[in-house]
Amino acid sequence: MNKSLLLLTFLASGIALADSQTFTVDKMTCGSCVERVETKVCKPMLTAKKLTTCEVTVGQVVVTADKVNVDEIKAAIDKQGYPVKSVAATVAPAAPVTK
Repeated sequence: MNKSLLLLTFLASGIALADSQTFTVDKMTCGSCVERVETKVCKPMLTAKKLTTCEVTVGQVVVTADKVNVDEIKAAIDKQGYPVKSVAATVAPAAPVTK
């Protein structure tokens, strides 16, 4: 299925689209690293409602929100000692739109 058709399918189904960003992170190589980013980056941003989701795996952080502040998240990850190597944008479904 091509991307245009997929986008039209989402729009027709009444599902809103969220901003989703994947951060590829250097030096985040173990479970303790993942836990640190979850605790120090994801949890505060989820609590402050700056993010809708935040999924952390070894070497990668995937976040969604209505509008992701890439610079703020990158700085928060970098501050923990894990340099962000790259950021890639994707389209992800958000919560269903009430009609």
